[in-house]
Parts: sequence; C-alpha cells; structure tokens
Amino acid sequence: MRFARASFALAGIYGLVATLAVYTQQPLSAATLAAWWFAGAAAATQLAYLLIAGDPRRYAPFIPIGIVSKLSFALPVFWLAAKGVPAMPVPFALIDVALAALFAVNYVRLRRMAR
Repeated sequence: MRFARASFALAGIYGLVATLAVYTQQPLSAATLAAWWFAGAAAATQLAYLLIAGDPRRYAPFIPIGIVSKLSFALPVFWLAAKGVPAMPVPFALIDVALAALFAVNYVRLRRMAR
C-alpha cells in the first residue's frame, strides 16, 4: 500500500510541475492556446493521481483510467517522432510509459490484496 501511495503521489506531483510549467514558458497567444488547453486538462488529471495516492485501495478502479491517460500522451508522441515530426517530447513520453507501467503494477498488487 505504501508503494502505491508513493507511486501515485510522485506521478501527481511530477505531472503538476510538468503541466503547469507550460503556463510559465509560453505566453498565451493563438499559437499556444492548444498547449494551454492541454496543460489545464492534464493538470486536472494529476489531481486525480493525488486523490488515488490518498487511498489507493478505495480508488483502485480508477487506476486503468490513469494508465490510459499516460499512454494517450506517450503513444502519439512516439508515433509523431517516428514520422519525423521535429521537437517531439520523447523523454517526457518515456516517463509517462514508465508511470503507466508503475500504475499497472500497483493495480495488480492492489487487486491481489483485495482478495
């Protein structure tokens, strides 16, 4: 249980720092509006990870949604990078894949504990 709490707390804090940094790095303009929208939606998801960290057993049914959320960023980044689109944030996508795997491990462990 402690491992799950730490995993989701780490993911939530890292995600908030990473997504909210968009607001400080890019002034709002027509060109950056999509990045601001993405950052806001992604920041809200990080709050869900912090909620799960508070009681992983209770919120275990939401963990698969967290896995999908992490992969919904990482997989398109890999696909676009493979197509040669410049400036793809592959290192951040790799972090999200690692977090998705961590979420999956926690989900399996929590389901076993529930039995």
